[in-house]
Amino acid sequence: LDTLAPFDRTIRVRSTLDKDEAATDVKEHRAMVEAINDGDGDAAERVMHEHISRVIAFHARWTGGVATKRRSSKAR
Repeated sequence: LDTLAPFDRTIRVRSTLDKDEAATDVKEHRAMVEAINDGDGDAAERVMHEHISRVIAFHARWTGGVATKRRSSKAR
């Protein structure tokens, strides 16, 4: 979580300023919570992966396609 925190703060601020992005975030988060409440781990995982992929694409569009630097698996 510490690794994700700076990215999360940055993208969260940007996404709240974009009406469509904010609405989509809410919809996806609700779907995740519903899947968890239903005990459907597969659906929760699928929605989360789709959400993360979409948010990364949103971030790439916002930054002009500048990729974020990933840490190696050893640093996690």
